Amino acid sequence: MKKIGFVAALVMSLSLLSPASADSDPFPGIARGQEIPGTRVSSAPGESWESFNAGAGASHSCPSGSGRGMGTDLGGTVSQSDDIRYYYCVKTWEAPDTTAAWNDFNQRKAAAQAAAQAESAAWNAANPGRQRCVQWGPLTDSDGGVHQGGVCANPVEPPAGSQSPSSPAGSVGEGDVADAANSLPPTPSNPADPAAGNSAAGAPRGSGYPFTQVLEGQLSTADCPAGFQAANGLIADLASKKTFTECWPQNAWTAYQLSGDAWAMFKATGGTYDPAAEIDRRAKIALLVTRAKEVAAAAAAETPGLERCSSWSGFGESGRECAFVFLDPSAQQQSSSSQGSANQPASGSEAPAQAIEVGLDSVRVEMSSLSISRLAPSIAPTVSEGEKIATLAKNFAALSPIQKTTLRDLPKVAGISYTVKSVNKSVCQASSQRVRITKPGVCTIEIEATDSAGNIFSFAKRIRKS
Repeated sequence: MKKIGFVAALVMSLSLLSPASADSDPFPGIARGQEIPGTRVSSAPGESWESFNAGAGASHSCPSGSGRGMGTDLGGTVSQSDDIRYYYCVKTWEAPDTTAAWNDFNQRKAAAQAAAQAESAAWNAANPGRQRCVQWGPLTDSDGGVHQGGVCANPVEPPAGSQSPSSPAGSVGEGDVADAANSLPPTPSNPADPAAGNSAAGAPRGSGYPFTQVLEGQLSTADCPAGFQAANGLIADLASKKTFTECWPQNAWTAYQLSGDAWAMFKATGGTYDPAAEIDRRAKIALLVTRAKEVAAAAAAETPGLERCSSWSGFGESGRECAFVFLDPSAQQQSSSSQGSANQPASGSEAPAQAIEVGLDSVRVEMSSLSISRLAPSIAPTVSEGEKIATLAKNFAALSPIQKTTLRDLPKVAGISYTVKSVNKSVCQASSQRVRITKPGVCTIEIEATDSAGNIFSFAKRIRKS
């Protein structure tokens, strides 16, 4: 019996976007968006779309309250001789009261956004060179979902030669965290790493060369030699078709995790550099960053609608931390800084115009899967969405780069919208379900997840068939 392959293409007609207006359900018992039984028309195995559309596919149509879908059953094989094309109908009907409720919600949402836009634009016009953002919502839709956001109208250019009064949040230095820094427990130094050597004959160099040992086989840290059990990493050697394990000593692993100058210094000193000093320095910098965030947050709370930033400097580094609080028009009480005259802002209440960098527009993030997994929870509009996108990225990161079969199932995460496509279709084909490698070479697939705010998270995965 022929295995059922995955659907390579799915295209809905525009009727999906405009539900039928009939009062009674023409397809009871079938969920909206599901295929309507008895409406599928299929081609002969291996028949082309051109031939199918000129024959049986030409007469296919869908009744009122449904939309047309199309797809291809690949048959679970590489050959196209058993591919089957088909059309079918999908239920699009929606109850009139549901449609009316959503129309009402969309109108309320548009009105709230327009009001926030007008208020932001009016304030910006009265304060050239500055920008104020105004919150709208929260609003509840017919399904019980809560929606809210903010609007930032474009700032107005100030007159030539004029300067806007500004009052950035206070800066932070080493003296502001001296007590906390002195109370940090020192990081204990580890004994010197043992000499490396004793790697397997013909073993490839690992990331920690020359401080690590690379042994043949897939070993746990407990299986690594004594003194090299801080961490392990697998190496797939395509040339020899063997698997090796890189075993790490403690100091080298610590310096490698710290990366940057710490790892460079460790290699430059032949492994004698003590990474504990860098750990202590970074802990003190973390205190500076935390204090700067507190200062910025306190300043932002006094000036809703304006981003406030606090600069910090110390322990060999410097930076800036910013905070932002939306201006809520429905709030019963406003701080004195937000009640002042629009033409005469209260002294010391505004941040510099160049500091207004709020990220309200949707963004496109193109990074590695591991970076996406770390950033998604802080960018997505809800924690749940962010965690699901992070899980998707982590699952793809954990996917082995070596594929032994032509077809392979791909990781799946329910509850989010994402697509998977092949970048080099001459080597492979891909969907959200599977990847099929048809020719020798590296198969690169691109994964794009989109959250409910329109933010796009894009990353790639490279796979080679062994």
